[in-house]
Amino acid sequence: MKILTLLLATLLFTGCAYFRATEEPIPMRWHVADGAIDEDRDTLLVFLPGARDTHDDIFDFGAIDTLVESGLPWDVVAVDAHLGYYRQQTVLERIEGDVMPAARERGYERIWFTGPSLGGFGSLFYWCRTRDEDVEGIIAMAPFMGQNAIVDRVRQAGGIREWDPDTNVGQEHERQLWSCLQDLPDERPEIWLAYGTQDHLAPANEMLADILPAERVLTSDGEHLWVDWIPLWERVFARIAERHATGSTTTAAGEY
Repeated sequence: MKILTLLLATLLFTGCAYFRATEEPIPMRWHVADGAIDEDRDTLLVFLPGARDTHDDIFDFGAIDTLVESGLPWDVVAVDAHLGYYRQQTVLERIEGDVMPAARERGYERIWFTGPSLGGFGSLFYWCRTRDEDVEGIIAMAPFMGQNAIVDRVRQAGGIREWDPDTNVGQEHERQLWSCLQDLPDERPEIWLAYGTQDHLAPANEMLADILPAERVLTSDGEHLWVDWIPLWERVFARIAERHATGSTTTAAGEY
């Protein structure tokens, strides 16, 4: 895979990039659900940060509190997968080599991924590149989906289903992501999308929304900020918690 040149250029241009040192193994911070009985503690949510965030920010901005308040008995591992790992092309290696083995050693049978912006990209890209069967679901929060060039080309083609993946527009990693999205499985992973309609990434997110079940797409009038993302996570977690409480494994269109 080529260096994520355009990704880095975008984040630098928008002031969203600063390169921190990478570590091996990648730093992780765990949260164990209080009050969950052992048989409920089989699901882990892997939280990947945005470009300028750390794994501590996931706690400090209230994302973990939102999960706890939803009633979902999920444990969390916040992973310090900052931009440096993407720059060095080691983010997938660290997730495969550090995060997933730690999750399996602890006995988790169901793995979910989530993260804002770059973390949303990383969540989707990890599954697209690995097709890891342990990944049950992904909550993509205002995910970065690539440069304007490829986003515009997909839109001009009429959307994800109609876009030609053999085009040379965009970088290799961008084409791999969009190509993967053309052929998503019906059941697993269960992909949720949430974003603000005033977000500068909304045009790309809207095309992803077009191929997902309507009940798994949530929007607000927000922008690309934590203050907008937290209420969206709250709504996503609430919907999943409601289904978890009823024991349902599917969600009918229009149910919510």
